Amino acid sequence: MKKLLLIPFAIIATILYARFFPDSIKSISDERFQYFIADLKKDKVEFFLRDKNGEYFNKFLLLNKVLRARNKELTFATNAGMFMTNYLPLGLYIENKKIITPINKKAGNTNFYLKPNGILYITKENSAQIVTTEKYKPSSKIKYATQSGPMLLIDGKINKQFKKASLNLNIRSGVGIMKNGEILFAISKIPVSFFDFAEYFKRSNCANALFLDGGISEFYYPDQGMTDNINNFGPIIAVVK
Repeated sequence: MKKLLLIPFAIIATILYARFFPDSIKSISDERFQYFIADLKKDKVEFFLRDKNGEYFNKFLLLNKVLRARNKELTFATNAGMFMTNYLPLGLYIENKKIITPINKKAGNTNFYLKPNGILYITKENSAQIVTTEKYKPSSKIKYATQSGPMLLIDGKINKQFKKASLNLNIRSGVGIMKNGEILFAISKIPVSFFDFAEYFKRSNCANALFLDGGISEFYYPDQGMTDNINNFGPIIAVVK
C-alpha cells in the first residue's frame, strides 16, 4: 500500500514544485540558440576596442594573440553591440573606466534606436547590470559599459514593441543578467524574431536582457569549436583567464 501511495504523491509534488518554482525546472538549452554563461565570481569579463597603438582589434584571434603575449587567454568573446563604419561604438562605451564614446539618446530608424534601448555595465566590484538608457546613472564605479538596443526584457517583461507573430526574422545576439547575477550571452543559430529571442532570455531566468547585434554577430568559443570571426567588429566583450 505504501508503494502505491508514493506514485500519486510524487506527481502532486512535481506539480506543486512547477507551480511555485517554475524557473528552477526550466533549462536554458534550446537547439535554436548557442549560449555561454559568465560567472562573475570566478570569470574575468573585460571589454576591448583598440590595442595600445590605437589599432582596432576587429578579430577575436588578434585579440587572443595580444592577450597571450601578456600570459592571458580568451575563453569566450562576442561583439559588444553596434558600431559605426569607423568601428567606434554607436552608443555609450566605457573601457577601464574611460568613456570612449558618450551615451546616445538620439532618435533613429535602426534597431539601436528601437525604444527602449539599454546599457550593459560592469562595476569595479565585478557585478553586472542591464538598465534602460533612461535609467542609467553614470558612476565612478563603472569599469565597463556598452549601449545597444533594443532592450529584450525589462524587469522580467518582454519589450512591448515586439509582436509574437512577427515575420522579422534574423540571426540575433544578446546578453541577459540572470537572477543569480551570472551573465548569459546568446546567439541564434537560425533566424528568429525579437519576441522569440526575448522569450528565450525570459525562460532562462533573466530579468533584464539587451539585444547586441544582428546577422554579423559571432562567438569565440573554443570549447564549441568556434575560434574565429568572419566579420570585423568594433567593441568586443571577452572572458579572459
